[in-house]
Amino acid sequence: MNLTKTISLSTLFLFSGASVSTAFAPSRTFQTGLHQGTTHNSARRTLIPHLPKSNLLSQNSSKLTPPRQKSTLKLNGVVSDFVNALENIPEGTDLVAGAFIIFCAVTPYFLGLFFPKKFDESFFMKTYGDKDEEGRAAENNWKKMYATLGLTLTSIQFYAFLGHISVEDALRHDYIAWTLFYIAASIKLSVENRRNLIAYNYVPSQLWHLVVACGLTADLLISPKAVEIISQTLA
Repeated sequence: MNLTKTISLSTLFLFSGASVSTAFAPSRTFQTGLHQGTTHNSARRTLIPHLPKSNLLSQNSSKLTPPRQKSTLKLNGVVSDFVNALENIPEGTDLVAGAFIIFCAVTPYFLGLFFPKKFDESFFMKTYGDKDEEGRAAENNWKKMYATLGLTLTSIQFYAFLGHISVEDALRHDYIAWTLFYIAASIKLSVENRRNLIAYNYVPSQLWHLVVACGLTADLLISPKAVEIISQTLA
C-alpha cells in the first residue's frame, strides 16, 4: 500500500510539473510572429538605400540653393566659357584682323589722292562751314592728329629695327596707336558738335569713326597679352 501510494504521488507530481512548464513556456506562434517581425524590419532596412551623409547634405543644399547663388553660378559659367573662347583663338588672329580694319579705314583716303572728284563728293563729306575760323582750326587739327599718328608709327617701327621688340609686337603697338587715334577722333567730333562747329553730316562721320574705334578695340582684346590679363582677372 505504501509503495502504491508513493508511485501514485510521484506520478501526480510529474504530470503537474509538465503542465506548469507547458503553461509558462513561450508558444510557437509568439516565437514565429516575433521572428517574422524582425525579418520584416530587416527586409525593410535592406530595401531602403543607405545614402552617405555627404550625399544627403549635397542634395538638400542643392534644393535649398537661393536664386542669387544660382544666378552667380550661371554667370561664372558664362565667364569661364568666354575666357575659354578667348584662349582658344588661333595665334596671330589679332594681327590679321587689325590689318584688315586699318586697310578698310585708310584705303578711301589713299584712293582720294587718285580720284579726288569722286571721293571728295562721296566720302569726304562737308562738315564745317565755308567761312568759319573755328571750322578751319578744326580741319587743321585733323592734319595735326594724322601727322602725330605717322610719327608714332614710325617711332614704333624704328624701335623694332633696333631689336628691342619683335615685328609682331611692333604691329600690335601700331594697332594701339590706331585705336587711340580713332577714339580721339570720335571725342573730337563730339566736342565740336556740342560747340556747334559741325554744320553738315555729323551722324555719318561719327558713325564711321565709332565703328573703326570699336573694331580696333575688339581686336586689342583678343591679343595674347590682353587674353592673359582677362583670364587672370576673371579666374
